[in-house]
Amino acid sequence: MFSHSRKNKNRKELEYNKMRSVSKKEENFRWLRSVYRIFFYFLTAVFFAVAFYAIFFSPFLAIEQISITGTKKLDFSAVSEAAESVYGGKYLGILPKRNFLLFPKKAVAKKLTDDFKRISKVEIEKHFPQRVTITISERESLLLWCDNSGECFIVDENGLAYQNVKPDSKEVLENDLVRIVSQEDRKVFEEEKLFDGEKVKFLLNVRDVIRKGSSVELTGEARVKSRIAEEVVLKSSEGWEIYVSTAFPLEKSSKMLGLFLQKQLSPEDRSKLEYVDLRVENRIYYKLNPPAGGEEESKEGEESKEAEENQDKPDDGEKVDA
Repeated sequence: MFSHSRKNKNRKELEYNKMRSVSKKEENFRWLRSVYRIFFYFLTAVFFAVAFYAIFFSPFLAIEQISITGTKKLDFSAVSEAAESVYGGKYLGILPKRNFLLFPKKAVAKKLTDDFKRISKVEIEKHFPQRVTITISERESLLLWCDNSGECFIVDENGLAYQNVKPDSKEVLENDLVRIVSQEDRKVFEEEKLFDGEKVKFLLNVRDVIRKGSSVELTGEARVKSRIAEEVVLKSSEGWEIYVSTAFPLEKSSKMLGLFLQKQLSPEDRSKLEYVDLRVENRIYYKLNPPAGGEEESKEGEESKEAEENQDKPDDGEKVDA
């Protein structure tokens, strides 16, 4: 019996020692696992720190060359300074903006289009790893639109009133813009489309077409009733006016005007001209200023196609009192 009790005691001690050994191994394992976890987190933190530095602060991705192309009439240094005011400096005083990944493309484009109304489009292209190209498209300043209050806007090739200016501003004087004076009361706003590209071409070319077809020199001003009106009133350098319509080709009318002035109108009557009306196809209407104490004289002259083709023998057409 004593022997049996001793055996049980030894068995219990053996089991206890065994459990204690297992517990100690587990404790050692947990300690090693904790050390490994700490070491893993440390390596991960180091990796991300190095990666963060390499991406945002390393010279490898720092943009060293920023080129601006496309400036024609705009001052290059002014455009460059405006762009640099956006991409220079740092985000939150920490992250550099001249980083390949952080370069503020949209902000630069918005700054340039807001500050320079002549710019119609800004394209920014990044070239890995250290170069950026900013390409600018300038509007063509073609016309000067002025309302009856004297407020004026520069109009581009698409008929867009893109910049409010004074009639005697540097840009207006340097570009010799055709001035269109509107008689309507409606106010015009920046970025408003006044008319289509075809009408812009008509208004832009009218001086050259009239000069080529009739040798008549025009002033740089035209008058319209409204932006949608077809009638355009031009003024010759001699003082009399020419009424034309955007609905008809101007080349033919200008040739008829040249024949009329050369063959049908005497120098004396030409000096008394008040206006010539070319708004009806194949016809010329005109009005003479009356002599002192006299009555006004209005007449109609019709030029045939034969007269246009044969300048030596023009058809006098029909002339009647208006």
